[in-house]
Amino acid sequence: MIFDKGSRNVSYRVDIYTGEIKKGELEAEPPTVSMDSEINSTDAAVKYSSTFLCRDNPQIDWHKDRYKIIFIENGIEKSLGMFLPQSVEREYTGSTLLSITGYDLLILPKNDCITERLSIAKGSQYLEAIESLLISSGMTRIIADDSTATLQSDRDDWDIGTSKLKIVNQLLSEMSFKSVETDSNGAALLKRYVSPTAEHIQHTYSADKASIIETDTEINSNLFEIPNIWVATISNPDLDTALTYTYVNDNPLSKTSTTYTGQNKVKTLNIDNIATQADLENAVTKQAFEDMQGIETIKFNTAVVAEHGVNDIVALQLPQYNGILTETAWEINLEEMTMTHTGKRAIENE
Repeated sequence: MIFDKGSRNVSYRVDIYTGEIKKGELEAEPPTVSMDSEINSTDAAVKYSSTFLCRDNPQIDWHKDRYKIIFIENGIEKSLGMFLPQSVEREYTGSTLLSITGYDLLILPKNDCITERLSIAKGSQYLEAIESLLISSGMTRIIADDSTATLQSDRDDWDIGTSKLKIVNQLLSEMSFKSVETDSNGAALLKRYVSPTAEHIQHTYSADKASIIETDTEINSNLFEIPNIWVATISNPDLDTALTYTYVNDNPLSKTSTTYTGQNKVKTLNIDNIATQADLENAVTKQAFEDMQGIETIKFNTAVVAEHGVNDIVALQLPQYNGILTETAWEINLEEMTMTHTGKRAIENE
């Protein structure tokens, strides 16, 4: 289907894959694609989902095949994600259509559980253990930042029935990496956490003549439940000394800081294992930044932009608001060709 949005000639397509091989296309009504980085608090959350109606195709194995949603703008194709169907229901609205709900490929390690206690030896490289778990669950493409971090003790603390995705994310947290994500083509991304600062901006939306952003913006503030001191201590019999780190927000310009409030609002972090002291400091700093971003939540709308991922860093430049955000959720509606965004303000903009 093709839409003419002024100078933007936009359309979409839904391709079907068996593994990495395209086998056909679906006759589908406009899909909706969404990302929610705060979908729940478990260690095995899948962030991307999509829904659409389509005509059935006898060539498709709805239990194994995957689909990729393609956004086409002025002839240039960009993927909006690779998904596995998790719900296929028949709807009767004059003609028989299938209602499809799918999730990104992290649904593979989420659904795949260990069937015996998992043991990883002291000195094993974190990345090797993580990649082995992902590959064994069916994720064949992995893109990882470099790391030589090794486990500081023998590990066998995962019971039978534990999701492989939960184990992967636990190990990543011990390296102060982000939880695993997928890119728009279904590859697993193992990436270090980066703070939401100006040098890390990935998208900029401004109210100029060529703007694709709508003027309506919703801003909600919360200054009262944010900690200003974060403390973590790790005592492990395999370590020579206990690891400890404290992060203090004492910035006098911050309305939640110890200096501004005159109060010590302490949050104690429970971290069972960590690779190094540097990783502990990074993990505590990461948690502090995430908590401090609860000060303001911003919602805004744009035209469809295909390159957004999980927790992207966005600069917003509007008459009523100017700041750097961590994007916690978005939704693309390919019927209206619109995109809604939800972000949290980065602490540097207080």
